[in-house]
Amino acid sequence: MDDANDEALIASFTSHKKVVSGSLTSHRLDSYRKTLNLFRRYLPADKSFTEINKDELYAAIGALKDRKSPRTGEPLAANTLSTYIIIIRDFFRYLVAEGKNTTLKGKDIDTIKPPRPNIVTKTENNVYDADDMKVILSSIKGNQATRNRAIVGTLYDLGCRPSELTRLKWTDCKRDDYGWEIIIRDTKTNKARVGYVTSYTALLDKWKNDSPYYDVHGPVFTKYNSGEPLNLKGLQMILSGINSKVGEQLGGKKVFAYNFRTSHVTNSMRDGVPLSAIVDTHWNNPSTKMISTYSRFSQKDTRKAFLENAGITPPDPMKSSPSNIKCPKCAYELNAPDARICLNCGTPLMEEEKALQEEREDREFKIRYHKMRITEYEAYIEEQRADGIEFRSIIDNLKKAIAAEKDEKKRSDLESDLISAEAWLESIPNAIEDLERYIEREQQVIGSLQSF
Repeated sequence: MDDANDEALIASFTSHKKVVSGSLTSHRLDSYRKTLNLFRRYLPADKSFTEINKDELYAAIGALKDRKSPRTGEPLAANTLSTYIIIIRDFFRYLVAEGKNTTLKGKDIDTIKPPRPNIVTKTENNVYDADDMKVILSSIKGNQATRNRAIVGTLYDLGCRPSELTRLKWTDCKRDDYGWEIIIRDTKTNKARVGYVTSYTALLDKWKNDSPYYDVHGPVFTKYNSGEPLNLKGLQMILSGINSKVGEQLGGKKVFAYNFRTSHVTNSMRDGVPLSAIVDTHWNNPSTKMISTYSRFSQKDTRKAFLENAGITPPDPMKSSPSNIKCPKCAYELNAPDARICLNCGTPLMEEEKALQEEREDREFKIRYHKMRITEYEAYIEEQRADGIEFRSIIDNLKKAIAAEKDEKKRSDLESDLISAEAWLESIPNAIEDLERYIEREQQVIGSLQSF
């Protein structure tokens, strides 16, 4: 087997997928590479991908289907196996279409069918109720208890993905009278959303105050013996340790990171939190089919929904009437609502100053958020420009291939690919213009915030 050649074929395939899809993340592309490298183990050792025939391909897929999970020892889950086979099928379809494997034919690939995926992957065993959370939190003891309890509480309250938790920074977090408001960076959809820590505010407060590595610009959760960010492996070890302690107290439920997200979504729906608010905080995708018949909550409505679910009724700023400020020193009660010092004794009115400071922090938080969006859009523009260079190269190669191709059907397929590639290339300037308009809009918002 020519390992170098096969690695080059995998790299060529992933580049092709990135171009034709336009939205694959680096994590997804990496899963393509890992899947194909795994599948290569089941192929004849003396053959490259380009030399595999139909019988060898089918035999390797059959062996893959018999593979056991290295973690559980059980057969691969239907969804995992389906994903593997779809990637393998697409890869060999690409090799045939590009003429890199001339032994296989298109119909050999088309007969490969992945197993039907299981759309019901969550059960009651994936959902923790209030009693379960008490059991989990009470089991956390020792020197790392403050951090680990804050991790569990935050993971549940935000309903975020494990990787999103490990990426949180204190600059993403804003504390108010009701809890924590946190910007969550979603690398899966390349969007940012806002979540709230309300029920377990005290746990995150204590960790912030007690952490020996607290840095306003640093990660929220660090490794125990250093200020380095907690990684996914570290998070899994923490939860595995908790799982071993709770034993049968959860009635057979296991402590897994994703179960906290499942639990928060499920419990919020059961408690009557509007679907609009749930989608806003967990996916930030109001156009999803699940919620398309409902009106989208504004960010304030979403916050209000979760606060009310926690038994907190915040004052409505639209209905609050300004009131005079009472001086804490001389008790003079007729200071104007916007007075900074007492008209009677000149004492600074600290509550008013505190309110102003909170307003400044709120503006700074929003400015950081909109600057983050600008950074994201600028990154997208650079990606579009890079894609443009890649498309031009692809188009040139296609034109050369068309000129050299003698087979009429293959030439027709190449011409079809050329039309698609040229259409993608033509769409890039419009995409960049849209992104530049988004940047201009964000800059206008920042300017209005800074003008206060």
